[in-house]
Amino acid sequence: MGSIIVNGTIADGTALGGALVISSGSVTLNGTSSYSGGTTLVAGTLAIGNSSALGTGALTLSGGVLQAGTAGPVTFTNAVNLGGD
Repeated sequence: MGSIIVNGTIADGTALGGALVISSGSVTLNGTSSYSGGTTLVAGTLAIGNSSALGTGALTLSGGVLQAGTAGPVTFTNAVNLGGD
């Protein structure tokens, strides 16, 4: 996967809603999202553009790079699970 920038909303019941898994490339989430399935970062880069970009589910990190988007520091309230091999 190359680079993907999502400026719109990701919500349950939509084509992108449910759960989001990033396993390669670069994904930037800038929209205000409400999906509840959680986000998993396995490899690649996940940039978070705002405090609501990850929806309401947990963020699971088992690899890759997590960074704030270009807007600067981001504070989010999602549960964070740290995993590894």
